[in-house]
Amino acid sequence: MRTTVSVTTSGLRGVDAVTTTDPDATVVKVAEDRRWLRAKQCDGGWYVASWRNDVGELTVTVEAPPGVDPGVTVKRTYNWPAWIWSC
Repeated sequence: MRTTVSVTTSGLRGVDAVTTTDPDATVVKVAEDRRWLRAKQCDGGWYVASWRNDVGELTVTVEAPPGVDPGVTVKRTYNWPAWIWSC
């Protein structure tokens, strides 16, 4: 079952990791609402880079087994957003 969840970024310039709160759920897609945010899927999962110190809204598509209502977390990972281009 697929569902979408809205979450906000940390509000700090750099890179945030986007993960689910349930180990049986998987992040399928991340869409950003601002031109200064960039979402990208890397080997280690989904990340969002921010070039401004400002909060942005993310729409995260999650796939989970029936009966699982997964949450989504956004956690600060790197201080410099340029890293996301090389992942």
